[in-house]
Amino acid sequence: MWIIRELARSGAQIVLLPMDNDFNGTRTFPPFHAADVVFRAVENRLAFGEAAVSGLSMVVDPYGRITAEGKINERGVTVGETFVVEGQTLYTRFGDWFGWTMVAATIGLVAVSLLKKK
Repeated sequence: MWIIRELARSGAQIVLLPMDNDFNGTRTFPPFHAADVVFRAVENRLAFGEAAVSGLSMVVDPYGRITAEGKINERGVTVGETFVVEGQTLYTRFGDWFGWTMVAATIGLVAVSLLKKK
């Protein structure tokens, strides 16, 4: 999510993220949706507090470790400890350059392969 990256670029170290992420009350969707927070924490080295109205609430440290987790689709209070780290990751500084480089390399390899077949 580019918004999280921009928060990290601006100096944020902790992101508190309110969510309403499960409108149908399923038990399968919330863990998948909450996993996105873990990825954003690692990509940008940010601590997260995700508070879900429905779904899954949790506290995630900058290395992606879940230090506290609520129950799926149940109201309650989730309390956990985390910490902050200084500095920015390459992803935070430069964005999606690695992914786009891999897309370009794949297109280049496919083009070379097609040209060799002719």
